Amino acid sequence: MKREKKLRNLLCQWSKREWVLLIAIAFLIAPVDNIYAYKINNFESKIFLERVLNQEMMPFNPQAQTPNYITYEQFGAVGDGETNDAEAIKEAHLYANNQCREYNNCLTVKGTPESIYYIGVSEIIYIETNTDWRGATFIIDDFVPDEAGDNMVVSTRALFSVRSIHGNISLGSPRDNTVNVNRNTTNLNNVINYLQNITAEDLSSKAETGELPGTPQRQATLDSRREALLSQDQIILQITNDQKRQFIRRGNNENDGRYQQDMILIDSRNGNLLNEVVWDFSHISNMILMPVDNEELTIQNATFIRRTDNSQIDTPSFRRRYLQILRSNTTVDNIVHMLDEKYHTDISPSTYNNQANKYMGFIHANNVAHLTVQNSRFQPHQIDITTSGNASYGLNFNRTMFTTLDNVSYPCDPDLHGSEQWCYDNFVAHYGPYRSRRWGIMASNGSKDMTIRNSTLNRIDAHEHIHNLTVTDTTVGTRGFTLIGSGLLHIENVNCDTPRHCVTLRNDYGSNWRGEAILRNITFRPDPDTTGVARVVDWNNAGDWYFGYDCHFPELLIENITIDDRDQIRSAVALIHLIEPASANANFRYIFPHNITVRNVRTLGTTELRVFPNLSPPTVMHQDFFGGDHITNVNIYNAATLTLEDNFDDFHFAGSQINIQKRYQTHLLDPRYGPQPFPI
Repeated sequence: MKREKKLRNLLCQWSKREWVLLIAIAFLIAPVDNIYAYKINNFESKIFLERVLNQEMMPFNPQAQTPNYITYEQFGAVGDGETNDAEAIKEAHLYANNQCREYNNCLTVKGTPESIYYIGVSEIIYIETNTDWRGATFIIDDFVPDEAGDNMVVSTRALFSVRSIHGNISLGSPRDNTVNVNRNTTNLNNVINYLQNITAEDLSSKAETGELPGTPQRQATLDSRREALLSQDQIILQITNDQKRQFIRRGNNENDGRYQQDMILIDSRNGNLLNEVVWDFSHISNMILMPVDNEELTIQNATFIRRTDNSQIDTPSFRRRYLQILRSNTTVDNIVHMLDEKYHTDISPSTYNNQANKYMGFIHANNVAHLTVQNSRFQPHQIDITTSGNASYGLNFNRTMFTTLDNVSYPCDPDLHGSEQWCYDNFVAHYGPYRSRRWGIMASNGSKDMTIRNSTLNRIDAHEHIHNLTVTDTTVGTRGFTLIGSGLLHIENVNCDTPRHCVTLRNDYGSNWRGEAILRNITFRPDPDTTGVARVVDWNNAGDWYFGYDCHFPELLIENITIDDRDQIRSAVALIHLIEPASANANFRYIFPHNITVRNVRTLGTTELRVFPNLSPPTVMHQDFFGGDHITNVNIYNAATLTLEDNFDDFHFAGSQINIQKRYQTHLLDPRYGPQPFPI
């Protein structure tokens, strides 16, 4: 590998005259067929040599004036939709990556407009420089088996992996408890000092300092990575406590959880924290520092069409073959990902019953900060909803920080789907008869500070916690919001086109949101053909499970809510749907807030609107379980159609009587609104 790298670097510095001389000598001493069959760095020399001679491809000399981009065709790609271009694509990026690492000559890699790049069997294609596919189409064929005849091997690794040219450093456990982290921590300059002073001998066996045999080489690698990390304005610190487990899932897919972990963004110049710490850490078993590149990297302008089947529908493994994002400060722009559903089902409604393999998402981001996905379209996958656990995603964000989704929606192919309305009904909203076979487009785990705006998504999902989520000017479809988390949940100017619920606090993780929730300017359109109680906010904690943390209901403001309940067959619509546990263990506490405020709620039909429709007063909701001394004030304003439960004054939360007020808004609580022109 090292010899190949040295040879590649040497060849890249040759002048055109030197190349011509080499080719001439080669033709003199070997048959033409042998020359054409010879490969330089794994791409066909025939194409390569012809383009060098025709000056279509220039050997890159870092000392000379060169173009600032390369193309796949220069490395042998055909782009006819049939020839496997994976190797040529990989080599083009390998060349650009090497130029950037070795010579700081960071070439953009470009596709060719109207080209169709077919990718069958492939290795991971690493991207470290800007990439502009210029409207090209990629066919990702998951039907093609590898040499062993097993296409699952092909499908369980990334297709593209976007990564930094700078490496991570694993510091292990801090010596002598020199680093302490809790929810009140605002500065970790001691971590910066720790990084500056540590040596290779100090590092644990987990340290990612390269596979070099001796301490001097390891020290040189550490010094190089440390210099690169400290040259960036921001650094990510990942901390782990292997003595505590959290997110111990209950119910379907029950598990033992994962080690306590947090991702912290640090200003490398002064150690100030740029986001909040979510957990208190009594122990730190490992610290990993990751770079946040100062320069933005952009991946843009392509359509990806995936051919898949259902050959592994019952296997536990998720397929991958995704665009993996491992580099901070990255923008993904104008990307379309579609399923070529002709390969596993007829799109016509009469035969729309088959399922596809499950995937981890086409955009799959891990351990990064400042990621933007914009102006892009991703199709929700079709699954068999009768088979347990067959989730499948298009967007997956794991331990990301300051992630933005802007103008992200669904694709619609008129030739395949017929109309935009069909796509909306069956990919997003509850209206279409086949929409329930589309799983959630988006999932996240352990992320922070996410913003979603100007988008249309059939689901916004947070499994293992999200801290601070803002969703504005967005339509959320059939699977709604399914969340747990902390900090501020801010949902505003949103349409909920869901069958039954708008916001669900996931019961398999304890219905937990530790912080505040603001639901403002929401139009909730439950499915008129679905029975049962529709819910603006849905809550369910059985009171018999420890999830690895105390569970909380947020300080809640529901404001300016319109419920389109016309033509409903259901009996009621709930603002807050609480399922009182039959029994509750005081060791598994659930903590209610001090205040729940509802302001300006209206219905367009005649369905009964209730606050807590499933409780039968008077009742005591397990005082020890529900937090003991926390008083809940339920304040209702401007909700003329609201039906209060009988004897509502007898309701108790946490052993304290609810203070219920049903009146019209004055400036008493919020002077911004002033008196309302409605009668009492």
